[in-house]
Amino acid sequence: LDPGKRRTKHFSLTEEQILAIAKLEPTTYHMTKAKDVFLFLFSCAGMRFSDMIILQYDWIYKDDLGEKFDFDPEKTKERTSSTGELWITPQMRDIMNKYPGKGKYVFDFIDDGLTNSEIKRKKHSLISTINENLTKLVQTGVNLPERLSTYHARYGAASYMKRKTGASSNEVSEQMVNSPKMAEGYIHTPELKKEMQSVLSDVL
Repeated sequence: LDPGKRRTKHFSLTEEQILAIAKLEPTTYHMTKAKDVFLFLFSCAGMRFSDMIILQYDWIYKDDLGEKFDFDPEKTKERTSSTGELWITPQMRDIMNKYPGKGKYVFDFIDDGLTNSEIKRKKHSLISTINENLTKLVQTGVNLPERLSTYHARYGAASYMKRKTGASSNEVSEQMVNSPKMAEGYIHTPELKKEMQSVLSDVL
């Protein structure tokens, strides 16, 4: 079985589970931030956390369809010239406003001036803390995964888009900014791309 398909199956979430997670009430600041990270990644068509922490204000553009991020995904930028394209929904904007960066970065995870190696080390520390608090969060609910991580946001978004829009696996893979799929251009119009992404915020 293809590793991507295995991950999608293992980390998939039902609509009921997604709604349940959205309704959970965190009891600490760190659990609240972890939940917001999860919802942001989910709304961004399963954006990787490594891309979320380095989003920059300069990467926000306006087009006929609204505000969007144009970014080079860290994991795939060496393998394709295509960029990620994700529209900023009101739900995403609310989360961005809760944790604003003080410099060039959209979020407050990292400071300006860090080297790539420092950012990488910081990412590993942050993701461990976030996944730990996501797991604490779901333990307050019922019929939820025993452990929750940012992988669930990524692959849960993939399976949900596929179910709700009838998109092909290749279209979903492109939307998730997977190389080489995103270079193939399976999604023919930005309107379709935004429509696929919008179902994720709609469920929340």
